[in-house]
Amino acid sequence: MGTGASSAKDAALLEIHYPKESIAEISRQSKLSFVAVLREWQRWVELGCNEEGVLTVETLRNQYPDDLLMSRVVENIPSSPDGKISFTDFCRILYIWQTMTMEERLQTLFQILNNGDPLTSETVTEIIKSISRTQKTWIRLG
Repeated sequence: MGTGASSAKDAALLEIHYPKESIAEISRQSKLSFVAVLREWQRWVELGCNEEGVLTVETLRNQYPDDLLMSRVVENIPSSPDGKISFTDFCRILYIWQTMTMEERLQTLFQILNNGDPLTSETVTEIIKSISRTQKTWIRLG
């Protein structure tokens, strides 16, 4: 069973198309390592990007139907007017996120979670409840 699954995955990886810009060029532009860009590209392809390396915000949103945090994060990803995001832009965003301090990350997350408004006790309670529901789901799945 394991060998067949591995072989199928290996075959699928061989058939992955690569973006118009090379992985090396995206790595240079985004300042992410080549390996990190390649790993993210493989995930992007699994999500169903088109030949130009573009996904819709809707596709990303559908990956997290019951996750309040991720739903709001996805809603705040900069995208084109028609709701699309390129792989290159995604890598740039990922790089910015990775270079932020923990305090900057937390501030950004709280702004996203509360739609840019100051945090209230009600918002914090909603976040905690959401995390608690997600954690209980993980425990049941585990």
